[in-house]
Amino acid sequence: MTSCCPWPQPPPAMATVDICKATAMSAGSFNATPQGYDWTALPPMHRKRIFLNAVILPNASIVVFGGMDDIGGNHHLEVERYSGGDGWEIELDLLYRVIRDYHSTAVLLPDGRILVAGGDNRCWDYQIYTP
Repeated sequence: MTSCCPWPQPPPAMATVDICKATAMSAGSFNATPQGYDWTALPPMHRKRIFLNAVILPNASIVVFGGMDDIGGNHHLEVERYSGGDGWEIELDLLYRVIRDYHSTAVLLPDGRILVAGGDNRCWDYQIYTP
């Protein structure tokens, strides 16, 4: 296996990263070990999204905020959450009235809440999500 990483040997510990493919309605888990890697597909999200923000919670669930269908497309105000099992759930109590897409961010805070802020033409506002 050829590597472009700056270290001479792969790290000894296993690394797991959950990735959402924004241009499709899919997500998956990429697992890397010194022996190789694999991709495990997750069930599809309710909507395809670009310019989204995804946060992995301490319980390994994934929360997705904002995004759009496509460039110049519809903005998504729904928050989707994947907790394992059958698929993604829309968090109905979190239908945002604030557009969060391009140039926005979502950050897991030390207390487990999520700071969601910014977005195109949104410089000074934020929301706090409590899972």
